[in-house]
Amino acid sequence: MNPLEYKREDELFVKKQKFMVTRPLPIILLFFIFGLIACFFLYQYIIWIYVGLALLAVAMFLLGAFDKKLLFACIFILVLSLEGLLYLYSFNKKDYLKDGYYSGEAYVESVHSSGKVVLENVVLEGEKLNGKVIANYADVKVGDYIKFAGTLSTFDYHESYGLHRIAGGIYYEMDLSFYRFEYTTSPSFRNRIIFFVKDGLTRAAGETTADYLASILFGESEYLSYEMKSSFTAIGAAHVFAVSGLHIGVLSSVLSFLLRKLKLSNNAIPFVMLPIFGFYAYLCDFSPSVLRASIMFLTASFLTNGKFCSDKPSVLCFSALISLIAKPIWIGDLSFALSYGAILGIYLLYPIMKKPFSELGKLGKIGDVLALNLSVTISLIPLSCLFFSSFSPLAMIASFLIIPITSVLYVLTLICLPLIALSFLIKPVALAAKYLVLLSSFISKTISNVNVPITLRITPYSLLFWYAGLFILSEYNSLSPRKKGLLAIGFIGLTFLI
Repeated sequence: MNPLEYKREDELFVKKQKFMVTRPLPIILLFFIFGLIACFFLYQYIIWIYVGLALLAVAMFLLGAFDKKLLFACIFILVLSLEGLLYLYSFNKKDYLKDGYYSGEAYVESVHSSGKVVLENVVLEGEKLNGKVIANYADVKVGDYIKFAGTLSTFDYHESYGLHRIAGGIYYEMDLSFYRFEYTTSPSFRNRIIFFVKDGLTRAAGETTADYLASILFGESEYLSYEMKSSFTAIGAAHVFAVSGLHIGVLSSVLSFLLRKLKLSNNAIPFVMLPIFGFYAYLCDFSPSVLRASIMFLTASFLTNGKFCSDKPSVLCFSALISLIAKPIWIGDLSFALSYGAILGIYLLYPIMKKPFSELGKLGKIGDVLALNLSVTISLIPLSCLFFSSFSPLAMIASFLIIPITSVLYVLTLICLPLIALSFLIKPVALAAKYLVLLSSFISKTISNVNVPITLRITPYSLLFWYAGLFILSEYNSLSPRKKGLLAIGFIGLTFLI
């Protein structure tokens, strides 16, 4: 065989090994998202939107932009997005109680540091409720069975906060005017593990530090006090409490190191990590952020170990597609939006943001951190406006200071876990974590006191124009700088005009 034939075979091999590089997945995901947005937010125009999307796919095929496979994939995913309507139909078919004053009984599922309690297996006036109830402060513990009375109101899935609560299975809010403890039952396995960890951390470092560490470990900001949670939200840094790629990356590095010490092969490691990440997602109550990070990491690991080329934007889209197919109501969930929005900003903006700092020598490392935080901050501006009606101009400074502290705290928390039963060993680690929590809290309160939020109102579907503008600015297209700038300004401007 001559050298040219060898070369031809090598090129064919490389082409076969490439996977998720042609990027049909972002296009398929966009069609799915447009379909879900029509189902949840624009259902009165749903027929026109679906017909328009189908005609758009056909037009792109006729223009040669789509091949047959991508055309059929877009039409199929568009039909699949109708599960959003099925979800709303099943949601509306449930027999909900009207808002009003009721008495009843229920189990306490969780108690938050903010004073809220979540009730499950709720029975009101002899009728069992669909979904859970979140109620105002009550001096109860997880597993308690209580009788109570109060004013009940139903969450509206057309509002972002209501949609966020409904996505977590909480359909009602109640203002308790009376409650009485009846008896205690055993908490769930998940809650027993969380209590064990929180109790050990509380004994070692105090309640405030334990709540903070539990929040970043399990991705649940409800463990924080109302004051601390409000200060982080005000400066746009609440996303540090979502279990993200940073957390999964640290956890996977520790696990990979230990598994390699046990002489496991690289091909076997992802299969061993799969149940571990599944259990961790269970402890985090299968939040969108931890599922996103886990799916992305495991997908990339399988592709890498299988000697495939993994494409980051496509892996991100694959993770989003799987998550939304499994739970379409996440299309309007705050945690889902912040998690994917932050990573998308890193992929699109970080490569161009870090270029000015690349020639600064040792200062380039600080520039990289600044570029990373700026990328995330810019990407999350419209999401902050959508969910909170404003964004913080000091968010980048807050993230630049708080994210490194949170990263160290997550590592310290992982170190504390095997030491909980050994109080003499956990004390020094817990003490270091305590001072870092105090520092993080001081930074968030200081910045929130001088912060002046900028109020902007946008709609859910206008988000796509913002991220289209960021894509145009990125290195994922070959447009000239001038065309990039003009088109990006146009798309980003449409975000706030439509």
